[in-house]
Amino acid sequence: SDLLLSGSLVTAVLFWYRNRSVANPLVPHGALRRTPAWGAMVVSFFVGAALIAAVVDIPIFARVTVHGGSQVAAALVLMRFLVGLPVGAFLGGWLARRVPAGVVVALGMAASGTGFVWMSQWGLESLRSPLATVPLVLGGLGVGLAMVPVNAALLAATDAPVHGVASSFLVVSRTVGKLVGISALTTLGLRRYYAEQADLPGPMEICRGGLTRCPEYNLMLRETGLTQLQTIFLGAAVCCVIAGLVALVVFRHADTRTVRTDPLGAGSG
Repeated sequence: SDLLLSGSLVTAVLFWYRNRSVANPLVPHGALRRTPAWGAMVVSFFVGAALIAAVVDIPIFARVTVHGGSQVAAALVLMRFLVGLPVGAFLGGWLARRVPAGVVVALGMAASGTGFVWMSQWGLESLRSPLATVPLVLGGLGVGLAMVPVNAALLAATDAPVHGVASSFLVVSRTVGKLVGISALTTLGLRRYYAEQADLPGPMEICRGGLTRCPEYNLMLRETGLTQLQTIFLGAAVCCVIAGLVALVVFRHADTRTVRTDPLGAGSG
């Protein structure tokens, strides 16, 4: 792990140096100098961190609670989240031409953050309730709502010749956010789990007759295990809040309502 991180850092430095020293760099100098441009990278990073928490941990939550015998059923729980993504993306594209990008992203992140906070309160039987669909759809809807305005803000703040590479960097930023997010949030979740586990009473204090296992103790272990996933969902909510607040600041001057696209796909404005 340390070796990979060190190698990545060295590679990034070498890329930066090479990009600055050649006549025709892959990333033209100053291509992302405007605040909405580099701000879009920051927002996309935190959106990616929140998104990966849902994609990875919602099925896990379903498996350890109500769908322990079916991976398909657990995946269908995630589907409720994913259904909201295209709907949110459509609404986000429509709103981006009428409402400031920062406001649209903040609204989307507020919706997703609310959904994740709700999920962080789930218990062992929560997914049996029809109400469990509400935070799932809300979470997906909010992430989808944020994606188009972020892209539009990036295009509005960059010149047409660099739109391709700028969009690629946006995808990279979101991907890095996913990788860092799942690592950091899982670490926080495990820390919370081990802290809760350390405070558990011994099985003989719970089980009668000197038994080392009993339904009551097993239930306590399962509830303790959920604290890891609940912490991850809460961390994803924090990522949503950060993304929304950053968007309000960095997209203040991103005029996505005047972006135009020519027949060849190059944006302007």
